[in-house]
Amino acid sequence: MISRNRVVQIQSSTTDNNSTVKSFGRLMQIIRNDELIYTEVSNLLQLEIYQRRLILNNWLEQLRIQKAPKDLQEALTCLFDDKIADQVLSFIKKHH
Repeated sequence: MISRNRVVQIQSSTTDNNSTVKSFGRLMQIIRNDELIYTEVSNLLQLEIYQRRLILNNWLEQLRIQKAPKDLQEALTCLFDDKIADQVLSFIKKHH
């Protein structure tokens, strides 16, 4: 029998994965439709991992202060994931 704690962990993991997939999809949509965001993300993804995360964190903080749309902020957070960042960079290189 699966313990209650394990069920909660599985539910949390599934929710996190669904959230990440939604954020990734939204980010790709934003990149295709907004040249400024495309440029910023493209420049961000050219950086080393540590530097990318530091600048992304600062960018998100500025967006929060400026009360930027939550969906933009949430979409950008998926770039903290190295695998997703690599996928986005590959997309950018292929399509622009």
